[in-house]
Amino acid sequence: MTETGDTTQPTLAMNEKFFLVVDSATVGQHVAMLAVFSPPDGADADFPVRLLERLRKIRTFAAPFNYVLDRPALRKIAPSMSALPDDQIDLDRHLRYHRLPAPGGQRELDDLIAELHSPRLDFGRPLWEYHLIDGLANGRFATYVKFHHAVMDGVGWNQRFTQSVTLEPEDQELRPIWTIGPNAARPAPLAPAPMKDVMAVRKEMKRNAKRAVPEIAAPYLAPKTVLNRRLTRRRRATTVAYPLDRIRGIAKTAGVTVNDVLVSSVAGGLRRYLEERGELPSKSLIASAPYNIRLPGDDATLNAYSTILITMFTDIAHPVERLKAVARSSGFAKRDIRSRTPEVAVMYSPLIGGTWTLNQMTGLAGRTAPPFSTIVSCIPGPDSDLYLGGAHLDAMFPIGPLYHGSGLIVAALTISGTFGIGFHCCPDTVPGIESIARYTAAALDDLESTLAVGAGT
Repeated sequence: MTETGDTTQPTLAMNEKFFLVVDSATVGQHVAMLAVFSPPDGADADFPVRLLERLRKIRTFAAPFNYVLDRPALRKIAPSMSALPDDQIDLDRHLRYHRLPAPGGQRELDDLIAELHSPRLDFGRPLWEYHLIDGLANGRFATYVKFHHAVMDGVGWNQRFTQSVTLEPEDQELRPIWTIGPNAARPAPLAPAPMKDVMAVRKEMKRNAKRAVPEIAAPYLAPKTVLNRRLTRRRRATTVAYPLDRIRGIAKTAGVTVNDVLVSSVAGGLRRYLEERGELPSKSLIASAPYNIRLPGDDATLNAYSTILITMFTDIAHPVERLKAVARSSGFAKRDIRSRTPEVAVMYSPLIGGTWTLNQMTGLAGRTAPPFSTIVSCIPGPDSDLYLGGAHLDAMFPIGPLYHGSGLIVAALTISGTFGIGFHCCPDTVPGIESIARYTAAALDDLESTLAVGAGT
């Protein structure tokens, strides 16, 4: 990892500048990771408080946790960042403690996360916060780490987080996430893609839209629903977790990927949610899915992803038929982007959402047709059990970004043998996030039971 206190000038790529330009009072571009831990057997009730005090003593900072905007007022016009030395970062402004009211269940945790996630980050300081949350049921505690998407994506987070925890509960060494920097220099930026290649992809996307083949998703084919309206400042999130082996078992039985199972289950949940509201469109919803383009060994690039579109087949009621159709759609999208050079692949995001990005700033987003219905993301992590100061990591849940016209994101993370799903919405736009989570869980159960019946016949 890099030495803490490194003050090398960071470079912001196009996609990192996007998050700063789009960020507004109602479209804050911060994301978060919520991790739930069980203290070691026999630990005292004050274990989380003592862990906090240990963390508070470690006041060295690595990239990107020492990055600060040079001129916050100009971030939308000419965003740039500098790295601060350790003595100019006040950890007490970033590290905070909370205790849930009894009984410390899902509702109490969701209420606190809504309170913490709704405000934007302080643009005058390094763009992150670390909250330790005590008082969860059964003696557990949580950490909620909030950071701006401009300084880190989900894969980058995982690369740092796995270095901040240990493989053995006996290993008590603390390496706070803010001390973990990249192990190597940032690769040279990609050369601009040849314009003829970019225009060929754009032409193909337009051709796909006209052909209207269900398995081939294209921008602006999604029907507008309650998910695609204007946002307010309020946020609401909830989480569910499953044993990773269960999700992999479903995927293996069906001959699909874990990500296909996620997209299909979310589709089933949204189908029921919209049906109950009397708003289920005859046309299928379309998911936008981040696609990792990070080079092997690269842990220095702040954001390294592109975008693909997947038809969710919310118009199909049968769970296995829907899953198979989703797998065909995602398979086509992945084969297509993999056939491109890296320079062209990275252009899929602006090709899909360029006009929509401009509409975020003009006020048209959420009032005009959306390029997709919702964002569904799946981030892979290590399977092995992980520990923080001896406490076992039970699950981790991503809380992704929202936009005008995209008021719901469902993001999953596989880590420590668990498949954790975070549901995040603007409750004034998409009411009832708990129902969407519950219906998604029911759709997963239906898929599993239908597959089991089919396998037994």
